[in-house]
Amino acid sequence: MNKAIAAVFLLFGILLFLKPYFQNPIVIPQKNTQTTDGWKEYKNSDYRFSFKYPEGLLSNFSVNNSQKIDSTLQLIDSLKSTKNPAHTTSYNVFFEANGWKFDGTLDEFIKQNLHIKNAIRQKIQLGKVVGLRVSNLKEKADSYYYYNLFQHGDYIYNFAIFADNADEVRGNTKLLDDIIGTAKFY
Repeated sequence: MNKAIAAVFLLFGILLFLKPYFQNPIVIPQKNTQTTDGWKEYKNSDYRFSFKYPEGLLSNFSVNNSQKIDSTLQLIDSLKSTKNPAHTTSYNVFFEANGWKFDGTLDEFIKQNLHIKNAIRQKIQLGKVVGLRVSNLKEKADSYYYYNLFQHGDYIYNFAIFADNADEVRGNTKLLDDIIGTAKFY
């Protein structure tokens, strides 16, 4: 009887893990020229991607290809846990885009680089490129994240929002989706 119960729990756990792969993906619409008209373009020929972003976003927007994927989250967590009161509200919303050369699957990349618990995983699609959205918006946390990971060829791309409360992330997801909608992978 105990083995049967254990088998049911194991099967349930496997199904929860695989759920994003069997659901229809969330489709991110490709660029709406009315929304993105006048936006700046970031292009990285080394990592073979480009995207557009609104100029006013520059103060809290970062593009980085050299750090680990969770380095921003770790920085934010360290700012929140510091004893220095000047740092306790040092950020509100932070946008980030990254590219990494990676020899493996998107799942392998997530397993090796995203050391997060209780994350929600959803399949997403931009044109023909399918990826995963990983977030903790339903968890009680000091730092909330909203990763949008895509794999194209030998590269992994991430477009993310980090904030000190889940409502700030939710309030900025349309803007991030508009930015992602301008992305090109080549």
